[in-house]
Amino acid sequence: GYFQGVDEFDGAQGKVPAARRVAELFGNHPALLGYYNSDEVYRSLVPEIVKLREALTDADPWHPSWTLTYRMNDLPYYGISGDVIGVDPYPIKAMADEHTTLDRILKDMAGARSTGLPIWVVPQIFNFGVYEYRNPEDFVKTRCPNQKEMIAMPILCAMEGAKGFIFYSYISFFFHSENIVKGIGPAEWPKVVKMSKVMRSLEDFILSIEPDIPIEVQAQPEGRARAKLFHTADGRYALTVVAMGPDAVEATIKLPDNVPPLTSETGNTTAIGNNTYRFTAPLVDYDILRN
Repeated sequence: GYFQGVDEFDGAQGKVPAARRVAELFGNHPALLGYYNSDEVYRSLVPEIVKLREALTDADPWHPSWTLTYRMNDLPYYGISGDVIGVDPYPIKAMADEHTTLDRILKDMAGARSTGLPIWVVPQIFNFGVYEYRNPEDFVKTRCPNQKEMIAMPILCAMEGAKGFIFYSYISFFFHSENIVKGIGPAEWPKVVKMSKVMRSLEDFILSIEPDIPIEVQAQPEGRARAKLFHTADGRYALTVVAMGPDAVEATIKLPDNVPPLTSETGNTTAIGNNTYRFTAPLVDYDILRN
């Protein structure tokens, strides 16, 4: 990222020459996915990030640059600074009760889509308390996203068009939290592991290039549940449903007649006939139904 202070690397002096040298040296490394060339920089610095992107692309045209912002007012303009756009919606606040909402994800993903670029999103796994409540007595009153929230958030991002997921962040569990209250961060890590397994199980569906299948969703309250039907070329289907919060929601989801029967993984959704399903949840939650 531009603010990380790398002004010299392997004899190259200055941010842009240093970036070019990094690409020259590591562009052929098999573990390389791309270059993270900006982290939430101000609009006025976008021209400088464009220079970084162009230098990286010139030295290594085979890997994309990933650029990240949380300022929706800077989109779509900010997109010129990367080949892949990133946004980092973090809706779960440190002192929030479980009557919270995921609306920020919809806003940020709409901003990301406005660039027309592929989207690698940064879903929240961390506790905001590591930045806001560093006194141990206060920190123990804060919270990470709960298990349902932690899974619902990246699923919603996928439904809104994300193809890559770079979660923030490992250090919040094993460094920041540990420096405030010993053991509290690692104790939360199993939730991340479970979420990762769920998301990995959806990989083929998220990366499928099959055209979208229209479905009918009616939610009460209106708009408080979202659903998307993913499918693959080999005939597999995955219906994902997310309750947006902050309170209870009930939704009916009508699928096309040619979609085979699907089975709920969480128990939040039941078949009610005529290829229609009923989803219910009291708070932020999710379901995945597969054939």
